[in-house]
Amino acid sequence: MLEDLLARWITHQRWFAGKGRPLDGLSIDSDTSLGDGLRHLILSVRQAGARDRYQLLLGVSPELPDRLKHALIGVSDEGHLFDAAHDSSLTSLLLEGMATGRDHGPIRFRTAPGVEIDTSQRSLVLGAEQSNTSLVFGDAYICKLFRRLIPG
Repeated sequence: MLEDLLARWITHQRWFAGKGRPLDGLSIDSDTSLGDGLRHLILSVRQAGARDRYQLLLGVSPELPDRLKHALIGVSDEGHLFDAAHDSSLTSLLLEGMATGRDHGPIRFRTAPGVEIDTSQRSLVLGAEQSNTSLVFGDAYICKLFRRLIPG
């Protein structure tokens, strides 16, 4: 079950705020396909009577290349599940979405008026941040993926 895999995996992530405390539960509030094996998840994590919400880019693939072994969440009937922020072939879908203003269910991609985006840029995860993940696309763009979601 995906929730079980995520519950075991999330407590080991550098951006997870509840380290050192047991999980009371994890559920998936939203699961939106962005195409080509990329899904956007909103997770609810319950600990000590409190609930935090996190977002995750989930990659699904029949096989996992060696370059993505560090991002593996687990294996299910769907295939290899991994943190897709580390896969530039999947994060390119984010850049394409922004360039075209595409919507995927509740996910809306927008740019400032008049901005043109070069979709040929490849992403790289910056390793310095602790609570979020920044994707740098070439030397032109940064996409900050807020992992822990807070109102506002």
